[in-house]
Amino acid sequence: MVRCPPHTHPHSPPAPPRLDAPTTYAPMDSKKPSTSSQQHEKIAKAFVELEYAIKSNPSAPSALKIIACLKSSLNAFEQAPRALDDYLQTYISSISTLFFAAKEQINASSGFGDVPNALADLIYVLAKVRGHKIVANYLSSDVYVIPRLVELIEAPNMTETHSEAYFLLLWLSRLVLVPFPLETVRLGVDWQLYNVALKYLALHSTASKTQVISSVTLASLVTRADCCHLFSDYTDRVLVDWPVLDTNTKLGHLMTLNQMLKKAPSGPLSDLVPELHRGVILHEIASAKYGSGSHKINTLNALYLLKVSAKVSKFFIAQNQYSSVASLINHTTDLMHYMGELFDASLRECMAKNLAKTVSYLATKAVNYAAQIIAYMFGQLRIPQLVVENNDPAKGSAENSMNFNPHLTLDPAHLSVPRYHTVLLFMGFLALTKSLPVQFVPALFSITHQTCFVSQRNFSFVQTAQIRDASCFCCWAVLRILSKPQFVCLKTQFPQLVPTVFFDLVTVSLFDEDFTMRRCGMAVLQEYVGRFGSVFLGDLLRTEDAARIGEFTIKFIEQFGASTVGSLADSHSIIHALIQMGFAPELFVSPLLDEVLADSSSFELQKLGSRHLAVVLNAEQGHKDNLQLLVGDAVCAGEVVDSLIAALTHTHSALYALAELATAGVLPPGRKSEISSIVERMSLHRHVSQALLGESVMHWLNAAFSITDNEEMARFAPLINTMQKFDATAGLVSEFQAFYTTFHVQTAEEFQYICHQLRSGNKLLAGSIMSSKLNPQQFVQLSTVLRDKMVDADVRCSLISQVSPVSLDPKSFEVFSSTLMDLLDDYTTSEQGDVGSKVRKACISVISNNLGLFSASSIILQKKMLRIAGETIDKLRIAAFGVLCQFFSISDYSTHTDKYYSDYDVYFADVFDLFTQKYSDSAEFADAFWSGLVHSAGTCIGANTMINSSFRSLLHYLRDPVSLENTFNVLVRLLRVPPGVKVSALDRRAQKTVQATLNVIVKIFDSGIELRESINFQTLFVRAYNLHINTTVSARIALVIKIFQHMSTISCVDGDLKAKCRRRLCWISCQHGNGQVRAMAADALFEVVNEVDPDNSVVGLLDTTAWESVKPNTTITCQIDNIFRNI
Repeated sequence: MVRCPPHTHPHSPPAPPRLDAPTTYAPMDSKKPSTSSQQHEKIAKAFVELEYAIKSNPSAPSALKIIACLKSSLNAFEQAPRALDDYLQTYISSISTLFFAAKEQINASSGFGDVPNALADLIYVLAKVRGHKIVANYLSSDVYVIPRLVELIEAPNMTETHSEAYFLLLWLSRLVLVPFPLETVRLGVDWQLYNVALKYLALHSTASKTQVISSVTLASLVTRADCCHLFSDYTDRVLVDWPVLDTNTKLGHLMTLNQMLKKAPSGPLSDLVPELHRGVILHEIASAKYGSGSHKINTLNALYLLKVSAKVSKFFIAQNQYSSVASLINHTTDLMHYMGELFDASLRECMAKNLAKTVSYLATKAVNYAAQIIAYMFGQLRIPQLVVENNDPAKGSAENSMNFNPHLTLDPAHLSVPRYHTVLLFMGFLALTKSLPVQFVPALFSITHQTCFVSQRNFSFVQTAQIRDASCFCCWAVLRILSKPQFVCLKTQFPQLVPTVFFDLVTVSLFDEDFTMRRCGMAVLQEYVGRFGSVFLGDLLRTEDAARIGEFTIKFIEQFGASTVGSLADSHSIIHALIQMGFAPELFVSPLLDEVLADSSSFELQKLGSRHLAVVLNAEQGHKDNLQLLVGDAVCAGEVVDSLIAALTHTHSALYALAELATAGVLPPGRKSEISSIVERMSLHRHVSQALLGESVMHWLNAAFSITDNEEMARFAPLINTMQKFDATAGLVSEFQAFYTTFHVQTAEEFQYICHQLRSGNKLLAGSIMSSKLNPQQFVQLSTVLRDKMVDADVRCSLISQVSPVSLDPKSFEVFSSTLMDLLDDYTTSEQGDVGSKVRKACISVISNNLGLFSASSIILQKKMLRIAGETIDKLRIAAFGVLCQFFSISDYSTHTDKYYSDYDVYFADVFDLFTQKYSDSAEFADAFWSGLVHSAGTCIGANTMINSSFRSLLHYLRDPVSLENTFNVLVRLLRVPPGVKVSALDRRAQKTVQATLNVIVKIFDSGIELRESINFQTLFVRAYNLHINTTVSARIALVIKIFQHMSTISCVDGDLKAKCRRRLCWISCQHGNGQVRAMAADALFEVVNEVDPDNSVVGLLDTTAWESVKPNTTITCQIDNIFRNI
């Protein structure tokens, strides 16, 4: 194991440690929501109600309900905890008083058992929001309540009420601090408290709320001056039993020891430190190194072990035992290596923070040794170019110097995320304690110059932004401690340091893929420019004019607001604003090129980088920069092109970037043929997304060739044909659209092949082929594809959506218009449901956007829109209703549009209103309207709210006698089946319409609406009769039976017709082959006779016969028939 060499200086002992840690630190703006006084008034009112529910009128359910509301109200202060401060005393006193009152109520009412625990939970919420120390200070300090609290917490069932136990322990942690002997309260109470604290320390685990407060109570108790006997008992117990204790018990003791070392930095505990070091810390380090399974230290135990170790180190430093300090630091840093992946972010941060505290304390007593530890921590990064010069150790740390080197290289073999993260955090925390010597700052900035950009892009095993985050935190912390004279000295001594750090922060803010990191970089950049802009910006601007420097500073900082780095597209746009401010375009070339070529970058990011790279290279030509900012080596356009061409063999994003350069006019004309030759030979079967590869290839073809290059484009026909079969990503569809806009389909064979692909479900061509200028003959071919219901609905939908009717010639438009009219009747269904709805929706969208072009088909179109406006699918009927409103330029309904999706009553009221005003007088339009509305009002599948709303609106419309008669006649017409055609031979849509219409008629009968003799009941009987014969569809037969039942009793129905209906019901109940149908008919007969002659003897016969099991005999059949003839 590598150790720092011991130092000969009297105040500079042996060697320091190794480290690892993660954390996210960067100054961020945080808005805390204000909490109004009304919330406190609401809480005060709740406490009054709670007191009434517990004391005056005891009611456990009411009390628990009020407590739940209080808990929610108190939790709301989590974002603004200080808003509680003025009310804490009142709230805590009220809770404490009510807690004891609820305990007394338990004896009177067993239902109150949950109330005390719920009240105690309010204390936990306050402790969570405001901190347990502050809440404990507001609890009563009356020591004579201790026996009562001890009695409660020793109750047998207390271990099951965790919140109650927490509350009592929190209160006891306050009371054990009383400044007089505990034996004056009650003899033996100290041992009682001791045993209680030990019990709950072991009972709970994972550093839970109760375990934490148990450790606080125990530590406060055993470190009291009058409890030395408890201290001896506890320390003996811990040190002797430590090797055989289980993990959870060890965690509790580590938490307690941590609290003890906080509370008693001197006295008896100082004599115990060496034993604590040997018996606890070294034992746990050994467990981490050699243990396995349950004997290996876990994360939480390691966390508290680090905290204890840091406090023990402070004891050793105070006693000048520097060899012990070195040993302890080495052992605790080794813990990171022993734990491996278990050494997580919280452990790294804890280690870095505690080590920083140790070094800062050390710096007040042994400056040279503190500097040795810092240098040693740098050494843990294993960067060969990081040179530490120590010319004369006897002269102290002032001679330790580390130079700024922007060319450090990080060796992937030595780049350990935990180690790098911890070292960076250590340096940051050390800087915040103002203990980081300035001579280490150049080396630190040399490191962050590299680690700010460590990611999967250049180190594939780095899975998170932890190192970059720690780098930003480190920069921010260092910048906060540097004074202006120190900064000027650094600027003079290391001329490259200031501009390098400046542009590093700009680069992080603009290019980091993690939004949080861009925010961090932005915050550090604002700190940098705000504190030291007046020192270094003058050199960059080559001016001493303070006004100009100030103006530039303000303008620069304004570019980096939270909204400007919200997305990578936003942050990249800042590049061009900075160029306008005087930044040299070549500064941004390398980051953009790296973004384009990085395999780990998403393709969308590579495309974004490509576009901005082209703009930046174009801006280089003729740009005269005003800023004297030189960072790294400039990359010219020719080198960029060379790099991109060289990368073509392994990444297609380079081809996309070259296409952008060609579009921007940056690509030298002579390189086009070279790139095209590579593309022509390119394999499209790489281990990447073919669609993304195809997008890059098509982007190059669209950029490099124009309509005059048809012959040259023929070389790429095999590639294009292959790419036409790729997945239809948005990017590839867009590229093919651009391609077909330039290169139209020329031959019949070519278009026939495309139609074949469309029939096969090619969504890529469906989304792009309409960009080609098709002739009328091609449009006719396309129309056959659109009408073919075997073609994928998404393909047809995409084709329709891509058509621009305005650009069509008259013949093509005539074909297209006719096709759209027919497709509005497309109700194709599949396993996915009504897939035809996608086609209908696409048709409506095209028509809505170009309604004026369809004036010749106005009547047909309105009928179809009326039908769809009454159907079940929200987006379709609302869109169709919108088209109907366009026909009449009606805007009155526009204020209701937002409600249509959520309030069906509003929608159907508006639909019926429009129908009444414009269409109800026309039988042709009425048939169309009702053929759609029956699917909403008469469906059995769908949202109940929609079904009920549509039927309510229908009933409201039928209040008018004329409307009722006309509507009934339409509904009867909808039941007509062409002569010689069986219902089962109808298409699915027609069958659904018949079923829905029958259901609507039955619902109208059921509603009890007043019907008139003028309604054509005879035709209804005939249609209903025809629909229930020669079929096995029991759902349809059931509705016909209901119709016959109602027509058998309605007063306005002719007597002969009533008799026909009854006889038919008798026949069905006695003769139908389906037992369930017979039972339904018998039930209908029962309802009929119960209404017209309830005392008839047939009631008993209908009720007792087993209609469903067997057919009745002839005697019963004749008996029933004769009875109903005479009713």
